[in-house]
Amino acid sequence: MKRQFREVNIDNFLNENENMNTKKKTESDMKLFNQFLLHKQDSRNVENIPAHELNNLICEFLLGFTKKIEVITSPQHCEASSAQLTAI
Repeated sequence: MKRQFREVNIDNFLNENENMNTKKKTESDMKLFNQFLLHKQDSRNVENIPAHELNNLICEFLLGFTKKIEVITSPQHCEASSAQLTAI
């Protein structure tokens, strides 16, 4: 028996099956990354940045973002917040 294959549009398939929360999160993350690029005075679209350069930018973005989270959740920050609450 000969197998039949049907024509499939990959973009349509992905769009139809994408979780809406994932789509919103991706859009939000891309907006944040584009703001990061503008902060670095880089107005290129992500699609136009060479892979090696994009990799470096993404690493810098993620490391900077992680450092900000670590500062907010550091023990010193928690102690300061606790002291502020106690003073109230």
